[in-house]
Amino acid sequence: MEDGTTQSEREVRLDDMKSLVHAAIDALVSALHDGAKHPAGTWRAASYAEHINHMQKHIFSLLNQGPTNGEGHRHFTHLICRAVMAYAVAQTQRPTKLERNDNG
Repeated sequence: MEDGTTQSEREVRLDDMKSLVHAAIDALVSALHDGAKHPAGTWRAASYAEHINHMQKHIFSLLNQGPTNGEGHRHFTHLICRAVMAYAVAQTQRPTKLERNDNG
């Protein structure tokens, strides 16, 4: 940062937090609307690694297509949704050795 502090050392500004929460909720609602064709709660059966894998696919698609076209917007919203799903699953599932990225 320009003032010599790191981002983690700065206080969270309420107006920034509100903007980010609003954007995240919009993205989740959009992606969940797209996913309404799937039975409710099926995302819970997927592992943390499966959600991360799907996130990677959306990242690569964003890099190839760009963020501003219709598909790019969809990839952003689905990426954010998968991140939240991975986080939620990680809170309840014990990660496997591969998911912990252990080498030994």
